[in-house]
Amino acid sequence: MPYGAFLMIDALVTQRASGGAGYSASIVLEAWSASLKKYNILVNLDNPLPFEDPRNSQGVGYMTHATVMLPPALKAEFRKTGELTVQYKWSQHPLGRHVAVHGDCMKIVY
Repeated sequence: MPYGAFLMIDALVTQRASGGAGYSASIVLEAWSASLKKYNILVNLDNPLPFEDPRNSQGVGYMTHATVMLPPALKAEFRKTGELTVQYKWSQHPLGRHVAVHGDCMKIVY
């Protein structure tokens, strides 16, 4: 297939752990398969809400989305083995953002 493989991510982002709507964040994901080294993938999680509000909105305005192209070596390995591990290691975000992910929030499209 001449096109790339993409990782689609839906994650929740808040200003801090106790809430805040409309915030975006940049994070780094690690991706690898059994026979390849780890790749760091920069992901910009975009929030479509047109404003930021630091108050707790009870979940409204937390959803973000990103689509990133996988490196060609990861695409080839995924096509060959059908397996790819993607991991977000939590760390203190430089802007204090709180990013929440789970296993079903990432999908590979190719």
